[in-house]
Amino acid sequence: MSIACCERLLAVGLKNGDICIYDTAGFGTFEPVGTLTPGKKVRQLAFKPSPCFLASCSVRKLMLWDVRRSSGPSFPCVWAQDLNFTPDRVIFNREGTRILLSDPARCAIISFEAVSGSISETLFLPSSQDSDSSDGEELMGSWEAAEHAYVDSDQKLAALTYRNSSVFIWDLDAMEKVGNFERDGYEGVYSSPPALDLAFNPVPALDLVAISYSDGEVVLCNPWTLQQTGKRHLSYSLVLLASTSDGRILSGGAEDGAIHLLGFETLQPLYGIQPPDERSRLCGLAFSANNLWFFEIREQSCNVWELLVLIPKDGSDDSAFELNSENVPPHEPISSLAHAFQWRQAITAIQTTERGLFFVGRQDGTIDIRDGNSGEVVKKLRFHGGFVRIKQLGWNDANNILLSLDAHNHCIVSRLSFEKEPHATAMLDHREQDVVRQALLSPDSTSILVRTDATLKLISVARASVSAELDIPASFCSSHPSNPSQFIVFQFGKMHLFDWASLRRLLPAEGIAIAGLEPPFEPSNMMNGAWFGRPGSPYLVLCTNSPSQQQPTCFVALDAPKLAPENPEDVTVQVLASRQILVQTVIGVLKHVVGVLKHTLYFIDTMGWMSSIKLKNLRRADHYTRHFFIPPTWYVGSGTVLGVASKTAVAFARGEQLIPTYAHINHNNALRLFCLSQILQDPGLQPLQLLAKQLPHVRGLLCVQNNRIILPYLARPHVQAVGLAPSRGSLHHEAGAFFS
Repeated sequence: MSIACCERLLAVGLKNGDICIYDTAGFGTFEPVGTLTPGKKVRQLAFKPSPCFLASCSVRKLMLWDVRRSSGPSFPCVWAQDLNFTPDRVIFNREGTRILLSDPARCAIISFEAVSGSISETLFLPSSQDSDSSDGEELMGSWEAAEHAYVDSDQKLAALTYRNSSVFIWDLDAMEKVGNFERDGYEGVYSSPPALDLAFNPVPALDLVAISYSDGEVVLCNPWTLQQTGKRHLSYSLVLLASTSDGRILSGGAEDGAIHLLGFETLQPLYGIQPPDERSRLCGLAFSANNLWFFEIREQSCNVWELLVLIPKDGSDDSAFELNSENVPPHEPISSLAHAFQWRQAITAIQTTERGLFFVGRQDGTIDIRDGNSGEVVKKLRFHGGFVRIKQLGWNDANNILLSLDAHNHCIVSRLSFEKEPHATAMLDHREQDVVRQALLSPDSTSILVRTDATLKLISVARASVSAELDIPASFCSSHPSNPSQFIVFQFGKMHLFDWASLRRLLPAEGIAIAGLEPPFEPSNMMNGAWFGRPGSPYLVLCTNSPSQQQPTCFVALDAPKLAPENPEDVTVQVLASRQILVQTVIGVLKHVVGVLKHTLYFIDTMGWMSSIKLKNLRRADHYTRHFFIPPTWYVGSGTVLGVASKTAVAFARGEQLIPTYAHINHNNALRLFCLSQILQDPGLQPLQLLAKQLPHVRGLLCVQNNRIILPYLARPHVQAVGLAPSRGSLHHEAGAFFS
C-alpha cells in the first residue's frame, strides 16, 4: 500500500490495484471523491501540486491521472508509460514539468516529461571509485546495485544506500559525487550496521539528512560536507522515515509498528503512537500539505492523526514548545484531539465594503456575501471551479463590481445588484498562463490590471481582451488614492506612475527614487513588499520586517496626494515619515498587517495583539496602541486572514468561520482594552481576579455573557512604549467589547 497527499486530496493505493481519492478538506470524514483503476498494485504515488495531477507507479508502469475535478467517481488517465525497471521513488520537480523516478538496480534517476510521458533524461550514479563519470550504460556491469535511491525536494541532491552500509551522496546539478558518508566511529575501520531509510530535510538552508540504522541509531549529517551533525540512539529501529514540509518534525515507523515523532534538527523525541496490536505492520507514513495531520497505513486501514505537537508555536509565546531544546522531555503517547473545522470551506480572503457587507473567499472557490452586522451569509457565489482557492478579492463601491482571483490564475469580474436580495452577474472570466501575483480593478471598473512576475496587462472588461501590455517586473501595484485616473507601480525602491486607460507612463522610464527614509536602509532588499492603502485615506504604507526578526520593524508612509508632480522631470518622491519600532522585549513587533483606515495603520504584533499606530505624526511616534488579544487557539493553519471594515469592526477568519469583532473607539482611535496585568489592578473587577489566578498564562481575559464573548473595558488604552515614554490615554468607562 502507498500514500500521497496534496493541499486538497489524499490518495491511497490498495493491494487490489485501485487508488482511492479522498477529500481532506471536509468535516473530518475524509469523504471519498473517486477511484482510479491502474490495474496493478501501486508501489508509489506523488501529487503535482497545481493544477492537481497524480502520478502512480506499479512494478513496470508509470501513469499520470487528472484529478482536478471536484467529484468522481472516476478520473481520466492522461497517459501511461511502460517501464523496463522497478522504481523505488517518484517525485515531481518544483515546476511540475517533470516526473523523476529512481532506479536503484541501475543506480539511476530517470526523468519523464509530465506533458507527454516521454523520457527526457537519465542520470547514472555509480558507486565504484573508478566510475565517477557515469557516462553511458556500458559500465553498468561493474556497478554495485543500490538498495534504495533518494532525491531531495529541490532535485539538487541524490542519495544511494547499499547492502554494505555505504551511503553515497551525489550533486545532481554538477553531476559529481559528493562522497560516501561514514558514521562517527565507523570511518573505514568497522562495518556499519545497514541503513534502513533516509530522509532529506525539505528546507535547503538547513542542509540536513536523517539516516536510520538497524542498530537503533538515527544520524544527522550535512550532505555537502558529509559531516555528522547529530545522532540519537533509540531502543527501536526506524524502518520508515517521513518529514513535514517545513522541516520541523521527522516521523519514524518502528519494526514493531509504533510511530515516533522527533525534532528533525535535534532528534529530540516528541511523541509516540503505540501499535494497536503486536501483528500490526506499517506500510506508509505521510504528512498533510499543511503539516497539521499525520497519515499512517497499516493492515487494512489508513489512520489520520491530529496532534498538538504538529501545530507550529509562535516564537514570541513564552510557553511555546521549543523543538531545538535538548532539555525537553519526550511526550507520552496520548490520544489525539478531534477537529471541528470544515477545511473545504476555510476562509482565504476577506474584502470589506462601505455598505456594511463582507465578501469572504474560501478554499473551495466559493465567495460568501456576509451581513456586516450579524455576520450571516446572505448570498453564496459560485463563479470559480471546485478545489480552487480564492487568492484575492477586490470591490468597487461606486459601481458594485467585484473582482476575484483564484489559485489557477482565473480573474472573474462580476456585477452585483441589491434590489431585493443580492444578485451577481459575471462580466469577465479571464485566465492567465503565468502566475498572477496581483489583480486590481480600475476606479471606473472598465478594466482590470493583472501583475505577473514579468509583465503588467490591462484587460478590458467589456471586450474581454488585453488592451495594453507592458514588460516590467513590478513588486507591487496600487491605485492612486487621490487621482482615480492613475495607478502606482513600485519596483526596487522606485515608484512609477501610469495612466489607467492606456498604461501610458506619466514619469520617466527609470522611475522616481523614494527618498527621505529615516534611518536609511537598502531599498532593493526591504521595499519589495505590499503597500497598504484605502479609499478615503491619503496614505500608502509599507511595513518591513526581517524574517528572522533580528532587525527593527520599519513603517514607511507616503503622502499620496503629493504623488502627482506638475514637473515629472525634476521630482523625487519624498517619504512623509518613516519610523523604526524597537520594543524592549522583542526586536520586531510586526506579525501581520491588517490594513489602513484613514490616519491609522492596524496590525497584529508578535505577541498576538490587534494593534495600531498613527500615521499622521509617524515621524514623532513613540508608541503604538494594543487593542485586544487574539488567542493562539483561534488561528487555524499558518495563514492569518483579517479585514478592517470601520473604526468599530474588524473581521477575523478562524478556519471556515468569520468572526466580526466589534468595539467602541474613543476620539483618539484607541480601544479601551487592557491586558491581564492591568485587569488585575482594577478594584472593580474582583470576581475576575480569581479566574486570572487560575489561568496565569492568559494574556487577555475573556468572559461569556448571553452567548457572546466579552472583553471588559478598563480605564485607559493599553499602550506599548516604543520610544522615550508611553503616551497617556484619556479615562473612559464602557460596558464591553463584543465578539459574535
